[in-house]
Amino acid sequence: MAPKKKAGDKKSKKTAEEKAADPEELRAAFAAFDLDGDGAISKEELKQVLSRPTVKVGGTPYSEAEAEAEASRIVNGFDKNGDGKLQYDEFISWLLGGSKPSSAVVPGASKAAKEEHSRLVEEEYNAVFAKYDKGSKGGLKKVELAQIIKDENENYGFLDDSTMPGFIKQAWTDAQPDAENLCRIEPFREWYASFLAHLADVKERDKMAASQAAAEKEAAAATAFSGDGLWTCHLKMLQDGLQAAWAKGKTPLLIDATQDQGGVSALETFYSYSGHQLLELKKMVVEVNMKKEKTLEEALDEARRKLVLSMKQGYNFVFLLANSAPPLKSKFSSPTALPYLLLEDNAAVASSCGQDYSKVDWTKELLTDADQILFVHKDFQTLAVTKFSEEDYVEFLKEEMPLDAMQHIKVTTS
Repeated sequence: MAPKKKAGDKKSKKTAEEKAADPEELRAAFAAFDLDGDGAISKEELKQVLSRPTVKVGGTPYSEAEAEAEASRIVNGFDKNGDGKLQYDEFISWLLGGSKPSSAVVPGASKAAKEEHSRLVEEEYNAVFAKYDKGSKGGLKKVELAQIIKDENENYGFLDDSTMPGFIKQAWTDAQPDAENLCRIEPFREWYASFLAHLADVKERDKMAASQAAAEKEAAAATAFSGDGLWTCHLKMLQDGLQAAWAKGKTPLLIDATQDQGGVSALETFYSYSGHQLLELKKMVVEVNMKKEKTLEEALDEARRKLVLSMKQGYNFVFLLANSAPPLKSKFSSPTALPYLLLEDNAAVASSCGQDYSKVDWTKELLTDADQILFVHKDFQTLAVTKFSEEDYVEFLKEEMPLDAMQHIKVTTS
């Protein structure tokens, strides 16, 4: 927050150069360019700001084409980490006219940025002040200043119920209310710049924490999902395990060791709400082999419809085995309805994604023009789930499932 001053203290005005070098002003300028608040400035955000009529070089505003070209030059010249955006330090290097690669920025770009910065301080802060100055009384009440904080908190959530009152109290002190208990425009500008700088700091810390958490998760996944043996993963990391198996060209076989609740496991609950297409093979066995409620052709036609929908919409096609060993290889598989290849050759499944179905051997045999699908969706994939225990599943499934072509993953909730 800004240094505390007594109400009525005379403040010396900063020059444009002093403003350009002030850390709080720099943070405020960064926040003004970072339109979506994600902690980095994209080329599109630069273009939008540079396209404003108040940004001028040599007294002339940028045209749209010039703004786009200038944004490209800025990012190309100052994007040190190659992510296609300007991080805070990269933005400052450009804003203050730091070391420039040859032809990276046209003459006057730094001046234009400073002019834009000055405009934001003098005009945008005024606009915020006017928005919250109810009744146009020329000053903000404490409750109005508090509303600015609450509105920003609504967008970002940097304060909770326990920290909000103290933050508002300190902000009101920093805003230097006068004898009429109002915050006037000059101290408001100083406070608001400090407030935006604080927000930028918080966002930067959160971004770094999120980046570190992502790196730790990636490292954990790399350790957990390596080798050809049985993998074990928590339900929370299931998607990482699936992606790692598919990346190896293997169909995931999930051994469901998640906790049951009322006879339904956590993994079953997850898939029942996932939106993916589920083929309940134990039910299929009962309907076809035991109760004779459906013919094999009818059951396969129903399975085929689910498969085609998965391929069209990019769903996972999930073979739910429950605690059964259905005759997939010997009876239920069919190249025109339920290809065994879906389990046996994940590389072939993956290579068909995004392809014209008529150009791929196995999809050409499965699909017809009546299915109204030209290309297999890029996100289509397959997997199987068994509820047999880790000790028993191989013995029960080895005759009907291509276990050697599958990546076995024990899924837990503990």
